[in-house]
Amino acid sequence: MHLGAKRILAVSPRFQRDDEPNRDRSLAYPAPARVAGILANAVFLDMLDFDALQMQRINSLLAHVPEAARGRLREVHVLILRPSRDLGRVAAEHEYRPPRAFRFLGRGLGGRQGRSADILSMVNFEPEFIAHLIELGEDDTRARMDEIAAFLDGEAPR
Repeated sequence: MHLGAKRILAVSPRFQRDDEPNRDRSLAYPAPARVAGILANAVFLDMLDFDALQMQRINSLLAHVPEAARGRLREVHVLILRPSRDLGRVAAEHEYRPPRAFRFLGRGLGGRQGRSADILSMVNFEPEFIAHLIELGEDDTRARMDEIAAFLDGEAPR
C-alpha cells in the first residue's frame, strides 16, 4: 500500500469455515494441540482477515467522501484466495507420513477428544504433503480464475 497499490491479491492458508458459529461446543477442556492450533492461527492467520476487513471499512467510508476531501486516502481493493479444504484436516489425513516425532507430537498433545492438526499443517514439509497442497492450490485457483482475472483487470471484488 505504501508503494501505491490499488489492488492486493492475498493468499491465505486459512480455510473459511461456514459453520464456525454453529459448531458443536464440547464442555470438555480442549486438548493442548487444539489450544496450540488456535493460538498459532490467531498469531499467523487472523491478521490478514483483520487487515482485509479494515480495508473494506475504509473503502466503504471513502465511498461517502468527496474525491477532493480524501487527501492521500484512496480505495485499495483486496481479493483473498483461500483453500477449499481445511489444511489442518488435510494434514491429519497425511499424518502417517511425517517423521515419528511429528506423529508423536500430534497424538501426544491431541488428548482423547481427537486430533487437531493445525500445528502439524504448519510444520509438515514432507514432499508428498507439499505436493498435495500445491495441487489443491492449483485446483482452487483454476476454479476462481474468472474472478481473479476480473479483479486484476480492474473490477472490484465481491
